[in-house]
Amino acid sequence: MKSPFQIPFQLINVRHLNGKKDTTKTYSIIGGIVTLPDGTQGFAELFAEGKHVYQPGVYQVELKVSIDMNRRLELRFDALHPANVKPAAAA
Repeated sequence: MKSPFQIPFQLINVRHLNGKKDTTKTYSIIGGIVTLPDGTQGFAELFAEGKHVYQPGVYQVELKVSIDMNRRLELRFDALHPANVKPAAAA
């Protein structure tokens, strides 16, 4: 079971890495401060496949929440949306 989860994210930096086994693949590590629903804050790094370019600022990070086969909670980075832009309404 997967469900989307959005939390505020203050983007600080983005860095890019090439794959170790396949050097043609590029990955982005997006660092910033997340604010949890209870108001506590902490540093987080989001791992994304491909080269992503973002400006520092406030975003909403969308995570997919699931439980793996070992019954561990998994949060997977899905998307990063500017905090002041609302998604378009479905037609």
